[in-house]
Amino acid sequence: MPISTDNLLLLLKRSDELRALVDGLRNIGYSSQAVANAFGMKESPRDLLTNTAYCALAYYDAARASSSPVAVLGAMFSCGGWIEKSVYERTIPAHIRAPLGSCGLVLEAAGNFVRASVGLHEFGSQWIFSDALLERSPSQLRLAQDFPEHVDPPNYSSLSLLRNIMIQRQHDRRILDIGCGSGIQSIVAAKSYSSVVGIDVTERTMAFSKLNASVNDVAAAFQKCDCMSFQESEQFDRILFNCPSVPRYRRDLDKIDTYTSPMGHELVIKFLQERLEALLSPVGIAEIWSIFAVEKRVGSVADLLVGSVQCLNHCDVEIVVEANSPFGLSRRQITERSIPRNSFLLASPDDAGRLLAFVHDRQIDHIAPALVRIQRRVETRGRLRLREVETLLQSPQVTNNS
Repeated sequence: MPISTDNLLLLLKRSDELRALVDGLRNIGYSSQAVANAFGMKESPRDLLTNTAYCALAYYDAARASSSPVAVLGAMFSCGGWIEKSVYERTIPAHIRAPLGSCGLVLEAAGNFVRASVGLHEFGSQWIFSDALLERSPSQLRLAQDFPEHVDPPNYSSLSLLRNIMIQRQHDRRILDIGCGSGIQSIVAAKSYSSVVGIDVTERTMAFSKLNASVNDVAAAFQKCDCMSFQESEQFDRILFNCPSVPRYRRDLDKIDTYTSPMGHELVIKFLQERLEALLSPVGIAEIWSIFAVEKRVGSVADLLVGSVQCLNHCDVEIVVEANSPFGLSRRQITERSIPRNSFLLASPDDAGRLLAFVHDRQIDHIAPALVRIQRRVETRGRLRLREVETLLQSPQVTNNS
């Protein structure tokens, strides 16, 4: 079972202890890069964050998982693995085990094993607690996203947004993080912005966000609120929106962060139509990551957005569509009915038929993940730029105040 929301809130009172824990992890060399090295990964350690389930299948084995303190902790906190209690006690120093146990972050499991009750990832020297993405016991590997308020670790969409978060203009002061989840965007932004506000719709996201801000010793304000009802007296210079946008091809899917509307992107359209002008300063920039299910009658992501949102005529709009993404489905794949089994669009590998039926019924031409960057203009007419890239996951860039 995952850690309860009530216990997460109690952990806020133990932030000093958790900060000491993080210092201890840092001192023994724990990091995403070190975990990747311990697992023998040839790819960037970002793959450990963006595709944890795959990495658990490809790189997790008993010998590696018990080879060092970093490997043991990485197996538990990155890949949801159960570790033999004797191996855990022999490998992990007592000053690390003590706070992990007393804070309820490591629990005993059946058969003399221990397991983590949360996920814990390091990204750019920030430490992010979240729910575990999966759980690997000695007998099975299962996704642990089986409750509606599950809070994902930093992942594909988070890192796509983070790539530009540190690029600032001189007047940038206030930033709004919509769909803040574990709070990683807000926490990274707090280094550079004087005012950081994160919003999300569940108590659990608020608990994780506040906990992570405290552990990383940053100032950010978090509010339980949805993007359509959120009110603020002062506009924001930067808005980041990690939109829940996987098409709802099954009516029984109710996970809040991935299945909010039939086509997925409706919330983006509604937000741009009704809330963008009120929240974004006259020369502000909004960046939105979303998955767009483009119908045949529409044509492209650009046509969908510009045709639906009148205010974009007075904005510079850059749409960066990712060509080869596990969240995408090309026209050719739809025609050939060839959905990859590792598609991130599927809640289960057995759902390919249901997704194809949904695509056919809705007359969808293709499904494209895209990063939409919108800059308002005070007087002049805006410009539209459309780009296609292989991957959105470029390295995060340093602050530039020019």
